[in-house]
This record gives sequence, structure tokens and C-alpha cells, in this order.
Amino acid sequence: MMEDITEIKRAQDEALARQKLESVGTLASGIAHDFNNLLGGVLAQAELALGELEAGSRRVEELKAIRGVALRGSEIIRELMIYAEKRVRLRVCSICQGSSKRCSNYSRFRCRNTP
Repeated sequence: MMEDITEIKRAQDEALARQKLESVGTLASGIAHDFNNLLGGVLAQAELALGELEAGSRRVEELKAIRGVALRGSEIIRELMIYAEKRVRLRVCSICQGSSKRCSNYSRFRCRNTP
């Protein structure tokens, strides 16, 4: 007796693809968090140095440029973290399949199409 396992195999492949996507999102989020911590240190050092310089010093403009780049980098990192979080939410919603209960492994998420 033979059994068609095409649907089972397809479902397994889709689950694996979702797991890979979640892994990439988790990795991106972790890297973004670490990089944001580094930028925070750069920003703090620039602020401290700015506080020690006299107004009008040539170094003030250079430190302001460093501060501006660090702030822009932090904004980019924040956007990356938001994107990674959305990817995880989409994966969780597909796992829940619209169930009215929260997913047991992802208790902080609730599917969009549930009450």
C-alpha cells in the first residue's frame, strides 16, 4: 500500500522555511542590538567631549558630525529591529493559523485576525 505524502512534505518544507526566516530575523535583531550599544558608546563619548570644548573650537563641528552620524546609525538600527520584529510576528501569525488563543511559544503575540 502506498500513501501520497506530497502535502506532508510541502507542509514540512514550509515550516522549515518559516524557521529559517525567523532565525534570520533573530540574528538581525541581535546584531542590531549589539551595534546600537556600540553607537551609544560613540554618542556618549562625543557628548562628553563636546561638553569639555570651548564654543567656536574647530573640534566642536567635528564632534557634532560624529554625533549626527551616531544618531543616524541608531535610527537605521531601530528600523532594522522593527523590521525583524514584524517578520517574527508574521511567522507567529502563520503558526497560529488564526487561533483565538495566544501561541504557547510566543505568548506576547496574538494573531491579527483574532478578537
